Amino acid sequence: MTAVAQFCISHFALSTGNLWGCLTYSFFHVSWLHLLINVLALALMYAPVRNIYCCRFNRSHTHFLFVLYACAVLAGLCAAANTPTVGASGIVFALLGMLLMLNPTLRQLRNYIYVALSVIIQLFFGHSNTALHLVAFAFGAIAVILPAAYRLMHPHSTH
Repeated sequence: MTAVAQFCISHFALSTGNLWGCLTYSFFHVSWLHLLINVLALALMYAPVRNIYCCRFNRSHTHFLFVLYACAVLAGLCAAANTPTVGASGIVFALLGMLLMLNPTLRQLRNYIYVALSVIIQLFFGHSNTALHLVAFAFGAIAVILPAAYRLMHPHSTH
């Protein structure tokens, strides 16, 4: 079994009992360019989104990291493709979903931003897992909507 097969997420990997791929696919990349693009996106979005999320919902940075990683793992499970998938774009798109839900002035731009990012990703990586990007984006948005809804229903709660 190759390194990619061991650490990727795919229908085949899941059907053969390789559940580690769900946890590890975000840490492996197919090329230096792939890694560079994901690192750049993470560098631009991680700290601002983390700060807004932690401040708004009174959560620790560790809690935010757990929620973000859970979004990527769940997106990987929901969108596992026939071809092996690796890369941190699940985390990047979860961050994007969170950012657009946390910052109301950006909500109107979400469709344009997603389309632009998808086109750029498809140009660089013709075999991109678009379903994973969409699902990760949705889980990122849900990760903000759920605690916000809880706060509305329980206004005097500390969590």
